[in-house]
Amino acid sequence: MRKSISFLTVVVILCYAGSLSGQTTQPITASAVIGTIIKQTASEPVPNTVDVFKAGDPTTPVKGIVTTMFATMDVLKKAVELNCNLIIAHEPLFYNHRDETTQFQNDPVFLEKKKFIDDNKLVVWRFHDYIHRIKPDAID
Repeated sequence: MRKSISFLTVVVILCYAGSLSGQTTQPITASAVIGTIIKQTASEPVPNTVDVFKAGDPTTPVKGIVTTMFATMDVLKKAVELNCNLIIAHEPLFYNHRDETTQFQNDPVFLEKKKFIDDNKLVVWRFHDYIHRIKPDAID
């Protein structure tokens, strides 16, 4: 677990290096951050990956980033409290490997979580397949 935290810390620093040094006036988007992370894994594209945006708009300007194993309601609330709007989670957002939500459309727990994400304009990306491609495995 420690390796993945270090890896993500380095990636986040790399992503913000340009804007912190005043070299750009354009806000960095969630999509740009994730593109940098994937590039830094040095992995070939993963077919049928679960590493996709699970919620939110990838073009959203990033205010702050939270990394987590599980994007629980507590984690999402803490992210909002810290003014972070990009959440990078290793495990699924909605309870199954592919985050299939059809069966949850009337479930109050699912609806509350989805509403919280939408109301707070959070962007959630899953970082599962690519991080396991790092040698040695960044999660083990």
